[in-house]
Amino acid sequence: MGLGHLISNTAITLITGLASSISWGGPPFVTYGFIMMAIVATFVAISLGELASTMPHSGGQYFWVATLAPPKYRRFLSYIIGILGWAGAVCTSASCCLAVPHMVFSIITLRNPEFDMDPWMVFLSYQVINLVAFFFNLFERGLPWISKSLLVYTITSLVVILVSILAASPNKQSAENVFFALNGPNWAFSCLDAVTHLADEIPNPRVNIPKALLVTMALGSFTGLTVLALFFSATDLKSVFTSGTPSLQIFSNAFSGNTAAAIALQTLVACSVAGAMVGVHTWQIRMAWAFSKDKGFPFHSRMSRLAPEPFGTPIWAHIWSCGWTAVLGFLYLGSQTAFNSLISAGILLQYLTYSASILCLLSYGGSNIRHGPFWFPSLGFVANIITMNYVSCVIVGVFLYAVGYWVLFGRNELEVPKAQGYE
Repeated sequence: MGLGHLISNTAITLITGLASSISWGGPPFVTYGFIMMAIVATFVAISLGELASTMPHSGGQYFWVATLAPPKYRRFLSYIIGILGWAGAVCTSASCCLAVPHMVFSIITLRNPEFDMDPWMVFLSYQVINLVAFFFNLFERGLPWISKSLLVYTITSLVVILVSILAASPNKQSAENVFFALNGPNWAFSCLDAVTHLADEIPNPRVNIPKALLVTMALGSFTGLTVLALFFSATDLKSVFTSGTPSLQIFSNAFSGNTAAAIALQTLVACSVAGAMVGVHTWQIRMAWAFSKDKGFPFHSRMSRLAPEPFGTPIWAHIWSCGWTAVLGFLYLGSQTAFNSLISAGILLQYLTYSASILCLLSYGGSNIRHGPFWFPSLGFVANIITMNYVSCVIVGVFLYAVGYWVLFGRNELEVPKAQGYE
């Protein structure tokens, strides 16, 4: 449970993702988006819990596809899902590595408005965060203690932020203005499969993995609601909308421009995101290790090994995944737009692997497999359908919006772009 919540880190992820969420529709959009995603993610957790209870395996999605897909296609489909799942984890890792430096430099800018943040500064900070998370994942014995400690830290930080903001802000938004792009809420329940890849390390995984998934969802939904306090205190929405780090601006406004108090609260958020990076590394390492044991990666003979004590971790798989996260950092130097587009694919890749696993289960037939302790014939079927169709709905929704806009406005108003003359 500690690792699951550490990686999803729902409330802190919502706070971190305010920039994209607010730009799409403001507080009402974030509020209702979070509620909708909490419902969808609960069904996802039920679906993953059933699969993990029936077929616990550190490979997770790619193992389920390999078991349930038609024999003719299972090797290829399993390989594709394994790569996509691991790539989604690496993209998520890159996203966390980028979020922390942006928060830190926003704090510096608040203290010194003349400060000019250059891309190379973000790049170096990105690599430092990646290396710190790499170090913490070198020693297996310390990971349970780290995940439990960071769980306590995050919940404590949320209580401090909630109480401080509500107490300090002299004016409050009305409930009508608060009640909420789904980008922020979507990420708030990402990485749910992380705990399924610990099947080799969790006692009685058929029971405890589904429990961990549901507890992660319950805790995430509860703590995520505390973020509403930020919007009740966001009376100057114009300054929040134009801020590069909306949470820092909300903190500053709540404390009437008291930069010390705003920086203290934003530091709590930044440290929690940095802590989540440790969990994300654990997640991507386990995926690379499991896939290497089935010879899915180059250098699999090394990456499938566990290092001896005092490490006890698959160090070569660790270096492989951490290395690719570092490589993505170089993309940020070349094109920030390309980098942001790539890391945004993280959540989509995760849901694609979930959908593929569930589609194979529905095709194979749930009645044709031996059920685990966590199995709900009716509710599970509904959860499977909702999970499988979620990505499809998002893609179709975007397509319908594009077609609808074209029919109503675009075909009459859109102008063909003209070539520009550059000297």
